[in-house]
Amino acid sequence: MLRFIGTCLGLTVAASVLLGCPQQEPASAPASPGLDLYKARCGNCHQLFPPHSYTDYQWPEVLGRMQSNAGLRDEQVEQVLLYLRSNN
Repeated sequence: MLRFIGTCLGLTVAASVLLGCPQQEPASAPASPGLDLYKARCGNCHQLFPPHSYTDYQWPEVLGRMQSNAGLRDEQVEQVLLYLRSNN
């Protein structure tokens, strides 16, 4: 019986090491007009990408391609970019 318990304990420890500990979710960003637009307009069609998914130089191109799909005016794109860059 002790051998069985030891084997189970060993397997549990090995699985924990291999799978790693769950990562804590990052704290949510403070509310901002850019974040609200990002959630409402971009998140309406697809999952939201974390700000670090693209560099500060790549985000304008990404938003430029998606601007008409999201129905964003130029000043709204700037608000979203400000949010993404400040949280990148």
